[in-house]
Amino acid sequence: MYRNMNLKHFNKSILFDLLGHNEANISLLIDNYFKEIYGFLRKLRKSVNANNIDAFSKNAQAIATMSKSVCFELMHVMAIEIEVIDFSNTKKLNDFIDEMENELEIIKDLLNA
Repeated sequence: MYRNMNLKHFNKSILFDLLGHNEANISLLIDNYFKEIYGFLRKLRKSVNANNIDAFSKNAQAIATMSKSVCFELMHVMAIEIEVIDFSNTKKLNDFIDEMENELEIIKDLLNA
């Protein structure tokens, strides 16, 4: 469903407005996001493989909240949408986590451009 939405990988203008165009704070927030996000994705994948729906939900929600805080719109929606995938379909969940990791690479490329 997220593919049908008009979402941005990174809505820079909203984040700049929210943080008063303070580039130091913006950089700090984004740097901290990338220091933490991969750990949450590992935990998400681990919870799928361990069949732990509570940990899965907790980590998906953390990813959604973190992504929203830095205006990574597509990643935010992906973290919400992963929770509606049938939890017994581990292949589909792991494939979706792969898509989320790919999205992070796209965001990194945008930030470094």
